Amino acid sequence: VPDLHLGLTGNLPVDWIPDDELRVTFYTRLARASDAAAIDALAIEMADRFGAIPDSAETLLAVARVRASARAARVARIDAGPGAIALTPLAAGWPARAPDGWVSKGERWLLKERIDDAGVRLERVEQALEEWREAA
Repeated sequence: VPDLHLGLTGNLPVDWIPDDELRVTFYTRLARASDAAAIDALAIEMADRFGAIPDSAETLLAVARVRASARAARVARIDAGPGAIALTPLAAGWPARAPDGWVSKGERWLLKERIDDAGVRLERVEQALEEWREAA
């Protein structure tokens, strides 16, 4: 499971899914979702059952999508702060070539872009993972 340090988290609010056991079941299903399609299907199911998805749940779903994308891109760790995004690959020699703007620093790859808004930064991380998958 990729280790994510994104500067934001989300949750399934108690006032949206009041039943504790059911809420834990959805957390578990979300943790087991292997790709964006499975996460999207779970989001549709939750919206059908509980109504409009609150912002904190949308954030949780977005983080889950990043985790699934990181797994698919063979990324072990992501550190994303206001000044840069750093990716740590699962194995040495990854990838054959880097997307534009990324520089190698030890075992990590860095993209120095100033992104103060955590939500925008999360979107950029998802875009970056797609760039890495295309470069592989």
